[in-house]
Amino acid sequence: LFRSVVYRAHVVAIESSRPVTLPEIAKGEQYGPTWTPDGMDLAVGQEPGASSSGAVALLRPGATPTALRAPERGFDVPVAWSAGATYLAARTFDGKNSTSAGRESAVVIARSGERYPVSAPGEVILVGWLPNA
Repeated sequence: LFRSVVYRAHVVAIESSRPVTLPEIAKGEQYGPTWTPDGMDLAVGQEPGASSSGAVALLRPGATPTALRAPERGFDVPVAWSAGATYLAARTFDGKNSTSAGRESAVVIARSGERYPVSAPGEVILVGWLPNA
């Protein structure tokens, strides 16, 4: 018998040890939950739906979720925000989920909607931002 695992982000308040309710988004897998530097929004990669790519959702307790621009196909996995939360470094995959991820590459996604592919002659490993980025 094969059982699938679906990864979902959950948040617990440190002070009260109680769960924090996040806005509801698509039921598929969620990837790479990463807080914005101010701690207000949780960026979560999403498994692509049947008719859409997996955009990074921005979840804020008590607010309607928003999303960054999705890849043309596949899904993004957040890695790290720039200091001002203007840009999100992410790993992007052209597959359909974590078990069939497809090819991986790196991308910087702007809150304003632009996507900047990161290319190099070898593997790209995103480790963070310079302090003034």
